[in-house]
Amino acid sequence: VRDFLKEHDFKEVRFVLFSDGDLKAYEEVWQKVSGE
Repeated sequence: VRDFLKEHDFKEVRFVLFSDGDLKAYEEVWQKVSGE
């Protein structure tokens, strides 16, 4: 999944894969995983 996100625009990918309700929780996880 991480390699896939690197090869695609993450904002575009997450918009497609996640609903607005899921985005907030997923962004928190993504920030921890990516270290940003």
